[in-house]
Amino acid sequence: MELRRRHPAAFSVDSRGSEPCIVVSDSFARRRRPLVLRSAYQKAPKPKKPPREDSTHTNSSTLSGKRRRSIQDAAEPASGSHLKLQRFAPTQRLVDDRADFCLYLELQISTKQALEDAHALVQLLARKLTEFENYRTLDEHEAHLVAKRMPFHLVNSNASLWFLAFYVRRLDRVRERLWILLVATQLIDNFKEVGLPLAVSVGGQVLTAENKRRRQQSLESLQSEAIEGIQRLHSTPQAKRERVDVAKAATEQRLARVLMQKRQATYRDTFADYKELMVQFGYVTLYSPIFPLAAAFAWLNNTIESRSDLLKLVNRHGYQRPIAQHARGIGVWEKVLVSFAGVAVVVNCALVWTYELDELLPSWTDLQRFAFIVACEHVIFVIKAWLNWATPEVPVTSSLGKKPALPPSVPDTTVSGGSLSALHG
Repeated sequence: MELRRRHPAAFSVDSRGSEPCIVVSDSFARRRRPLVLRSAYQKAPKPKKPPREDSTHTNSSTLSGKRRRSIQDAAEPASGSHLKLQRFAPTQRLVDDRADFCLYLELQISTKQALEDAHALVQLLARKLTEFENYRTLDEHEAHLVAKRMPFHLVNSNASLWFLAFYVRRLDRVRERLWILLVATQLIDNFKEVGLPLAVSVGGQVLTAENKRRRQQSLESLQSEAIEGIQRLHSTPQAKRERVDVAKAATEQRLARVLMQKRQATYRDTFADYKELMVQFGYVTLYSPIFPLAAAFAWLNNTIESRSDLLKLVNRHGYQRPIAQHARGIGVWEKVLVSFAGVAVVVNCALVWTYELDELLPSWTDLQRFAFIVACEHVIFVIKAWLNWATPEVPVTSSLGKKPALPPSVPDTTVSGGSLSALHG
């Protein structure tokens, strides 16, 4: 009624119905928030009674007001603590995630350390057994040593991939693992071989720049004094001492270079470099159906590796320069490549049998599919053997060029007087 007295133009009485009601104009209703208007003849609705609680709980209707308030006050802290728990739930999840990450990191470190210990043990046993066998030549010794060490590296580098591919059967995780091994790991290895020695070299140059500058200044001053007093070098004892000091400084520089090269690490053998290439070859050939880009990443890495190995051997913070030795080829590593190729045929056939034959041959039984994949594997091995026989290592033209110019039946005659009749006839 107060609004009606303040805004008489906005309200009007409609008495056409059974009960008169108040009508609000549209313009006023748009300017004001919604109002609940009732006629003077309409009665206000009665308030609803609160719902009765379950009989199993405390009956609040039978309790006094003070008792009811005490129960409500006792229930409020529980709801507040629940809100606090909800507030700290993200923090608890973060703590759990950190704990899981720490556990994962600990497992990775322990696994890495166990693999390093196993590698050291295998290397020691292989060396002891090869020395005990006592081969006659160095080539035979190295060949049998490589044959004892490479099976461990083959299993070590592919065990996790075989587990994910054939037991867990998650090709997406196999691709992620291959991506890490072929890209991230290779970048880290190249940084350790080239980037880290280069960083050490730059840091050493920065730290020793001042000492070099002072040494150069002292050397230049001694040289200038020697040039100015060149007339007194043969007569003055002090000038003779200065001349000796200049020669001594030059000798110290040469000795410093020699000592620096002596302190470099010794390049023992080529096993680590060849092993890295063999493992990479295994990744490319064993898992080409799963990760076709492996060959492209391997080519890119080998392009970078060819320069990084060069810097590793000629950098002053790298290895000592090894003594070059002539060799006919890569030796036993060719047999390792052939072995990896045979394992690649078996693994690729197993991948096809695990993931593709169910869709290609749905009406066949498991035994029939297995027999089919074994037959395909043997066919591939036969084709591989035929290619090795059809393409010899030495071409026919090169083998013909190695034949002697004179057949063995021709007697060894001496040409004298410019006559060649003995050779032609």
